[in-house]
Amino acid sequence: MEISIIIPCYNVKPYLDRSLQSALTQTHQNCQIIAVDNNSTDGTFEALQAYQKKYPDKISVYTEKKQGAPYARNLGLSKSSGQWIQFLDADDYLAPTKIAEQIKQATTDMDVIVGSYRYHTQKGRTKIFYPDGKDLFQSIFNTRLGNTVSNLWNKSSVAQVGGWNTNLSCHQEYDLLFRLLKANAMFVFLPLPLSDVYQRPHGQISSSNFSALARTRVDLYTQWIDWIKTNKPEWYAQHSEFIYFSLIKSLDHLGSHDAFSAKEIFGNYLSAKYKPRLQDIIKSGRWLLIIQYLLGFNKYLEIKHFFRNLMKG
Repeated sequence: MEISIIIPCYNVKPYLDRSLQSALTQTHQNCQIIAVDNNSTDGTFEALQAYQKKYPDKISVYTEKKQGAPYARNLGLSKSSGQWIQFLDADDYLAPTKIAEQIKQATTDMDVIVGSYRYHTQKGRTKIFYPDGKDLFQSIFNTRLGNTVSNLWNKSSVAQVGGWNTNLSCHQEYDLLFRLLKANAMFVFLPLPLSDVYQRPHGQISSSNFSALARTRVDLYTQWIDWIKTNKPEWYAQHSEFIYFSLIKSLDHLGSHDAFSAKEIFGNYLSAKYKPRLQDIIKSGRWLLIIQYLLGFNKYLEIKHFFRNLMKG
């Protein structure tokens, strides 16, 4: 079975050897490698051309002028011939058996093969993120459905839900995963950590602005909740406290970077739609909910901001 490995590239010349070699050395032999340069200015395109010249039967190189990883990935999709897609960010890494192990799980009715991954920070710390397949809707709020690189994606399934959302600069894979959930996609889980994701300070195609990241997550959560409330009312009713806590956590994170927007969204959306009882909040044992409930969300953010500034000195 042919697999297409799609690599969006933007100013990643120092990392290309690691990612491309990991694609070239897959033990699954039938792999097509598609690298898409996205307006690089650091010699990335020239390095890709050199790789293409060295491996003409393996690597194809394209350019995408519209800026952003979703555009680059969608172009790669349009050029791919594989039944399954391995998306690989140009600064990340695939274990040699990554595709071979995951493709064993592929069946005709399968849409996504979800995998674990190792996350490496700039400070040299490593953490393994394992997926959770017990409840897919809870897992998507908890970001426990793998990520862009750790998963293997059925090409036709991704195409049927519209591919990558080019309006998003972050959290793109979870937007895609939720659209697949809406389409009743089938997921299978392989807990082996067979991919490595590396944090780096700058240069990614997607935005690294913390405020934008937090705001996008909140916006996605509210969209998901509205859809679930309408289309999965029983699940919504059974998990109202989980939904409330998930959204409060995301607003709390947003409030650390953009208190005005967090307060506005809480007032316009959360306070009007969610009014949990104090006894239920206390019973949950979630200290974050208890403090916010007792103080009020706005006052909680003000006190949190005060102590953060105090700690900074």
